[in-house]
Amino acid sequence: MLINALLSLTNQQRNKQISSTFLIISSSSLFVCFEYNLDILFRFCTFAMKIILINTIK
Repeated sequence: MLINALLSLTNQQRNKQISSTFLIISSSSLFVCFEYNLDILFRFCTFAMKIILINTIK
């Protein structure tokens, strides 16, 4: 649901702002994943980071 909201945004400046804050959340979540070995959350974080990287490159 959150990913769909990120993808549907068309304003590039707004998109970069959201992706940068989302990147911070994702990266901090990754440390939690490594700490507690949460595989599903880890997969979500890496998937979200891929989407963010694609958005920032555009």
